[in-house]
Amino acid sequence: MEPTQDSEGAAMTSRGAPRRWWRRIAAAAVAGALAGAVGPGSAAQNLSDDPVPLLVDGLTNAALGKHEQAIRDLKGALAAGAKATAELLFWLGLSQVKGGEVDQGLANLQKSTAEGDPARIRHARLLAGEAHRKRSDCARAVPEFLTVRDSDPKLTDPATRMALAYLADCYLRLGRFDAAEATARMAETVFREDGDKTEQGFATRLRAVALLGLGDAAQALALLRRVPALNPDYALEDDLPAFFTVQGRPDKAFDTLVLQGYLGAGLSSPKGGGARIDTVAPGGPAAAAGLAAGDHVVAINGVPVADARIFARGVRQAGPGTRLDLRADRLGAPVEVAVVLGSRLDAGFHHRQVPDLFKWHLPRHLAVTSAERAELAGDLHSAFLTYWQLVKAQPPDSRVLERLIRLAGAVTPQPVVPVKVHALARQAMDRFAQAKTTAEADGAITDMENALRWAPWWPIAHLNLGLMHMARGNPGQAAVFLRLFLKADPQAGERLQVEQRIATLEAKLRNPRQ
Repeated sequence: MEPTQDSEGAAMTSRGAPRRWWRRIAAAAVAGALAGAVGPGSAAQNLSDDPVPLLVDGLTNAALGKHEQAIRDLKGALAAGAKATAELLFWLGLSQVKGGEVDQGLANLQKSTAEGDPARIRHARLLAGEAHRKRSDCARAVPEFLTVRDSDPKLTDPATRMALAYLADCYLRLGRFDAAEATARMAETVFREDGDKTEQGFATRLRAVALLGLGDAAQALALLRRVPALNPDYALEDDLPAFFTVQGRPDKAFDTLVLQGYLGAGLSSPKGGGARIDTVAPGGPAAAAGLAAGDHVVAINGVPVADARIFARGVRQAGPGTRLDLRADRLGAPVEVAVVLGSRLDAGFHHRQVPDLFKWHLPRHLAVTSAERAELAGDLHSAFLTYWQLVKAQPPDSRVLERLIRLAGAVTPQPVVPVKVHALARQAMDRFAQAKTTAEADGAITDMENALRWAPWWPIAHLNLGLMHMARGNPGQAAVFLRLFLKADPQAGERLQVEQRIATLEAKLRNPRQ
């Protein structure tokens, strides 16, 4: 199986790459590189020619990730007479590889491996392999990663552990699924021993893709579902369509896809951040909103856009029917565009025309039916995910919420409430407490509903939303969310008081004049 490509063209095996390991080894670099920094016969004649300050600044900037400044400073230090030590060449090569001067950086990294500390040599080899990998040149990357692995048989160096993960990724790209699975399993083990869940999640995902390539789709999917508990930034729904398709379940893939937001635009990542609109599909949400090819999206709902991959993920996770307020640059002028996301009905995954009940909205019955089928078949994870996406894509529905809450207590691992949802809920409560008009109060309720869509199993969100509706004089809505609170937390200490409030609300609904 070839590596699956996402909408931005990035290989499926590359998403969720580990954190920047090289910053972890920077602390001692300055002192080591300064030893004998000025070569014989090249001593500085005056302060302006002194290479030491440039060397200190360059190494500090390299360690801080300020690579363009580091390149300038380190080249200046060499020009002022600093020795081209292996340590200096390593940090110059690192900054050049990270800062865009890849060929020069690879040459300097190669020179830095001629002598010196074995750990630094491993780091240089790892950097070189990573640079080749990013160029999709795995044939040249694999030997670098193998050199790192073989130089540290006990796998004690962090560079070696990173090399294992990258090696597994390259094996996948080369179609060597058996080698990829074995290498990813080894990486998964060492990261688990380290307690580093993010990298463990990366390795687990690589292993899942390898197993899929070997034809073991069931085990692959079981592994994939472990990843969100290890890496909260990983979005399981991004991978599910590809997995279901390879598994021979195109209907499942289609059901998953229609739960994702659809913009109808081709994207790329320009230098400097943001997402560029390269193409606009006729009749799609982007075209309807007035987006045009060449627009450079810089913010969604006031939040800066890092790159096209992050932008596309935000679109998918927002779900059909969601309005996004985009800020973009068009021919150098700022523009504001409001777009309502659609539902992608991709005939490549399903040949049956699905009724579009509401223009640019999710056909709710399709998603509910899909979740019910999964739940009856014992596939609780798929059912939970589908219900969750449905809640995010539509205003809260008590029937769907009840099912999702029930499944939240049955799936393993248990879902957690993201930090951003805690922040949004606090903001909603503060806004409601300070509201001076009904419009401000309703805006706070909307914020709490949005928090609930991202964590529908969270008891406190249901309780607060019920109390907010109660204060606004909406007894029906208040009773619904207070009941959901009791379902989400059957052992709640406030259970008796909440039951009394529900009884009062129901009495008021039966006799509005009371």
